[in-house]
Amino acid sequence: GDLKKMAEVFLRVREADLREPAPPWSVGKDRFEALAQQALEELPERIRALIENVPVIVSDYPSIEIVAEGNDPRMMGFFSGVPYPEKQSIGAPPHLDCVFLYERNIERMCRTPEEVEEEIHNTLLHETGHFFGLSEEELEEMGLG
Repeated sequence: GDLKKMAEVFLRVREADLREPAPPWSVGKDRFEALAQQALEELPERIRALIENVPVIVSDYPSIEIVAEGNDPRMMGFFSGVPYPEKQSIGAPPHLDCVFLYERNIERMCRTPEEVEEEIHNTLLHETGHFFGLSEEELEEMGLG
């Protein structure tokens, strides 16, 4: 229940993770980005059209700012923005929606390059689900938890 303490511990975990080398099954940044692009291209056309202006950013780990807000430093992805169902077309300030994929966290949860590829796909689907307003519980029910 102590959110401040939780954020402090999360920041220490993040610092420890930054010192860890990539696992032996790491696919490398270029391949990881190519796999993320391939996963995007495999989404249904209607979904691709709705998220075409939502950048997908690959980073090793979540930023210190995201972790300091109390987000788990070992999360595999993160949607930042206003969910699609909540968007207003008139009078709302502009906001950049963004999907982040965290390469080292995804690789850490896997044991082979093939598992990394599958997890990129699953994480992208999960974060895209948040763009469409789905909760963690709803994504879990869909097998995307």
